Amino acid sequence: MKMTRILLRNGIVVVLSLTIATLCSSTASAQWTLLDDFNRADSAVVGNGWTEIEYKKSTDPPEGDSTGAQPNLQVLNNTLQLEEPGTSSGPSQGLTHGNLPLGGNSIAEGTTGTLFFQFSATPPDPPEYYGIHLALSQVAAPNASTEGALMAINSTSASGWKDPNPNQLCYKCPGGWDAFGPLEAGQLYNYWYVVDSAANSWDLYRNTGTGGATAGDLIHGGNSYRNNTDTDFITFGVRLLGDGPASNQANIDNIYVDNSGVNLGNPVPEPATLALISMALVGLGFFRRSK
Repeated sequence: MKMTRILLRNGIVVVLSLTIATLCSSTASAQWTLLDDFNRADSAVVGNGWTEIEYKKSTDPPEGDSTGAQPNLQVLNNTLQLEEPGTSSGPSQGLTHGNLPLGGNSIAEGTTGTLFFQFSATPPDPPEYYGIHLALSQVAAPNASTEGALMAINSTSASGWKDPNPNQLCYKCPGGWDAFGPLEAGQLYNYWYVVDSAANSWDLYRNTGTGGATAGDLIHGGNSYRNNTDTDFITFGVRLLGDGPASNQANIDNIYVDNSGVNLGNPVPEPATLALISMALVGLGFFRRSK
């Protein structure tokens, strides 16, 4: 009986050690730095260094949500939720900005770095005017004229904002919009921005699931900056704009950066790995209590 207990305990220790070693080798060695995973209580204030600006209409001064509805930018269910800031009628568009400084993890001018995040969107159906901007920027509070490496999900195609081709993934370059292709509503995607600030260009990779990106996940390479500014990338900015109902939402989660170069690993721990660690710790606790 005693030998059985010893073997079980040693087995649990081995499983725990191997699991932790695997987790460490896939994240720490990849030099990812977690910027935000939103694993905190639901809050109308995002916190963790984020700055928030909300406009009820594009012509209004910055203000909070004065209508009494829930905030346009908030932490909800351990994600960052952006909600449609516009009104249900009329041509005016609302704007919601959220900016996260990279701080000591900025991507320096002349170097290459990678930003990872997870994203899903639920656009209006039928299509209405709306857009979601996700950008690395060289300024602290980016707007439409200062966004650098910009990805957008618009109710548009490459031909223009009002094109009735919903849920297109696009990027903005000095010459206009270029479409990557359709985006499935509600699907959680992994994205990798690989920014080469020496060449003033960036690549975008996308997949689903828990694996890293491969060459086949490159959806568009050699994208030009929207604004060619030869300074460091210091901010990750998100923006939601539109004039539709408040059911139009987007969610962002698990934002990581690696400012040391190209990194196509997936930094988000797999649920199975975390479950193994939890089970092993519970088992060790059982043996400790039964001594």
